[in-house]
Amino acid sequence: MISKSTKTAGHLVLVGALFALTGLAGCREQEENRPIKLEKGQYEGKTDTGLTDAQRRELRFRGEQQKF
Repeated sequence: MISKSTKTAGHLVLVGALFALTGLAGCREQEENRPIKLEKGQYEGKTDTGLTDAQRRELRFRGEQQKF
């Protein structure tokens, strides 16, 4: 017969192993090999695409609707 303390220890080991596996699964490929040290005040991502004239008109119209 297995003692209560042995069962508790077994459960703790199982829970610890599940946490470890969950932590390892959190490492996504897209986050690997990315620069860790970044330059302060300098954006290093992709450049934004410009807005079309239609998008600019739509934004201007929506802005006008918000004026009180």
